[in-house]
This record gives sequence, C-alpha cells and structure tokens, in this order.
Amino acid sequence: MAAFAATRPATTGARDHPFAGERRFRLFAAAALVSMQTLAAVGLGWDIQWHRWLGRDSFLTPPHLIIYTGVVGAGLICIAVVLIETERYWRRVPGVDRTSTVSLLGVFHAPLGFVLAGFGALTMALAAPLDNYWHQLYGVDVTLWSPFHMMGLIGAGIAYLGAAYALASELVRSRRDGTAGRRVMIFGWPGIALGALFALTAVLRLVRVLMEPSIETFPTWQLGPIEVLTSPIGLTLAVVLTSMAAVVMLRKPGAATLMTVMAALFTATVTLLAPIAVRIVGDASGYTYRLPGHPHINWIQVLLPFAYVLPAIAVDVAYLAQLRRWHRMRASLIAGLAGSLPMTAIATILTLDGISSTQAALRMLPASSNDLPPQPAFHAIALGALLALVVGGYAGRIGEQLGRIWRLNTR
Repeated sequence: MAAFAATRPATTGARDHPFAGERRFRLFAAAALVSMQTLAAVGLGWDIQWHRWLGRDSFLTPPHLIIYTGVVGAGLICIAVVLIETERYWRRVPGVDRTSTVSLLGVFHAPLGFVLAGFGALTMALAAPLDNYWHQLYGVDVTLWSPFHMMGLIGAGIAYLGAAYALASELVRSRRDGTAGRRVMIFGWPGIALGALFALTAVLRLVRVLMEPSIETFPTWQLGPIEVLTSPIGLTLAVVLTSMAAVVMLRKPGAATLMTVMAALFTATVTLLAPIAVRIVGDASGYTYRLPGHPHINWIQVLLPFAYVLPAIAVDVAYLAQLRRWHRMRASLIAGLAGSLPMTAIATILTLDGISSTQAALRMLPASSNDLPPQPAFHAIALGALLALVVGGYAGRIGEQLGRIWRLNTR
C-alpha cells in the first residue's frame, strides 16, 4: 500500500459538494494558523536558549522577532477569517450557518476555533509590551514564572486549543459529508486528522515548557507546612489529557502515541538547533556568554521528549482495551491511571537526577547565587507522586470529554 494515496468519497465528489469551497477555505486558513503558531513555538525554543546563554539584552532580539511574527500572523489570520465568515454568514453562503459558526457580540459569526485562537493571540500580543515594561522595572526574571510570561503562555494555550478546535471541526464535517480533508491519506491516516493531532501537540509542548522551572530550579511548592514535588503533577496532567483527547477524537489505535511522537520530534528538532542558532548569532555579534565556553547541544534534552511516548502508549492500549468491556467513564479513568504511572515515575526521576544539569540550573538563578535547589524530602516526593496519580485519573476523564467534543463539534 502506498504511503500517500488519493481517495474519493463513496457518495459525491468533494469538489462537487456545495460546501467544498467553504471547506477548502477553512482548511487553508487553519493550516496557515498552525504554521504561524509553529513559527512562534520555534522562536520560543530559541528564546529560552538565548536567555540561558546571553541573558536579555534587548526587547527585539532575533528570537523575539520570530515569536512576534508568528503571534501577529496568527492574529491577522483569525481577524481575516472572522470578517470573511461574517460576511458570508449574512449572505447565507452554503456551509456558513449556525451549525458551523458561533455568534460573537451578535454581529460576527465565525468558527469557534478561530475565535479562540484570535483571543489567545491578542492575549499574547498584550503580554509582550507589559513584559518589557516589567523587565525595565525589575530587571531579568529569575524564573519563567513571572506575571507577564504566564499571561503570554496562557494566551498561547488558548490559541493552541483554538487551532485544535478549528481542525477537529473540519475533520467532523469531512467525515459527515465527504468534503475536502479526507482525499489525502498518509500511511492510512487522513491528512486533516494528522493536522489536528499536530495542533494538539502544541498544548503538550507548551505545558512541558511551562513546567521546566519545576525541574530545573524550583522542584517543590510549599503549601503551608506541606512540601510537594510539582513536576510529576503538571507533566502527568498534560500528557494524559492530550493523549486521551487524541485517542477519543480519532477513535483509532495509536492516535495518542502518534501525537506524542510528533510532539517529541518537533521538540527534539528545536532543542537540537536552538543552541546552534544562539552560537551563530552570538559569535557573529560579538556577545559575551554568561558561562565559559560556547552554546552546545545537550543530547539528553534532545532525547528527553521521547520519554513521554511511553505514557501515551499506556493510554492508547488501556483505553481501547477497556472500552470494549466497560462504560467509557470507567475506561477513561483506567487509561488515565495507566498513563499516570509511567509519567509520574519519569517526571520524578527527571527532577531528582537533575536531568537539566547543574549549569542549566545555575543559569536560571541570580548571578550572585551559586546555590542549587535542595533535593526534595521523601514526603514531598511521595505526596507529589500520589497527587500526580489522582490528577492523572481525572485528566483521563477530562481528556475523554474534550476528545468527544472534538469528535462531534461542527462549529
């Protein structure tokens, strides 16, 4: 069987369908949206390495320019789609109605995914000048967890969910009416399904970046007298939720595994190339690095994302196996726990072994400090693992519901 194959729907041809033009427009817009978001993600990966090796020398650094180009591009695409779809809605163009759009302020009508993605892009755009002003007031942040970094990351999360909604809804419609999106098959997977999975990887990749300080410099949270190891909780939530959403959205064996493999390949590629890019620009510009030597590739960090494939395999196998025996609610809980067990172990080992290296941790601390975070106490490790299992079980349930929405939603 050929890897790439063109197929025709059993009923009417996609090009002859009355909604075909509208479907192609939305698919093109969704692909452009994901492309801009991917560009911003590449810039973010480069920016993290830039901060570690060079610090924050100015607002318009090369990585920042890439990030803002992606954010602005995504925002403009969403604005264009909202305006075009609104005009088509009021003209009653076939395929643009209340079943395929949501109403915004009673005037605008557009697919839900583009509305969400546009709101997320706006949040990120507003966070940029506020973050710059924050740096002018207080200097370089000790951690990624500063107010306006978090504002930008939350906006990115909303935008990524919007892109997943946009592609998932087109997948639903293509499945129902045989229009554009299922004509291209890649290794037995519809091209639009692979696009939806790739859009979903952005959510997983974002949470991985968000949880990085919990592995490198702030391994525990102090909640009153209780100390908790945090990285297993956040990483388990992200991996289990997105894995469950993927397998339920497509109801196809291997969907969760394929999604995490795609996320790992993208992350590994950026992690591999970012230090090289920092070194090229840094050497050409005559920058002084914060530590002796030059930016280099950390191969452990390059290979690390592939560890998240193991929990996804557990979710895939457990959910599809148990779904034949029990109600989907119990099946999702079992699958969530099955994915939580390896993910909790992996996240705990990452933190305790200092997988990010002593030097990486020191780069994130103030220049006047040479102290590394202390090793977490046993009770913090045990409590973090227990909470991660509980969170993972509920994440399986939430991911199952999110996947069902994406499997049924047409807006």
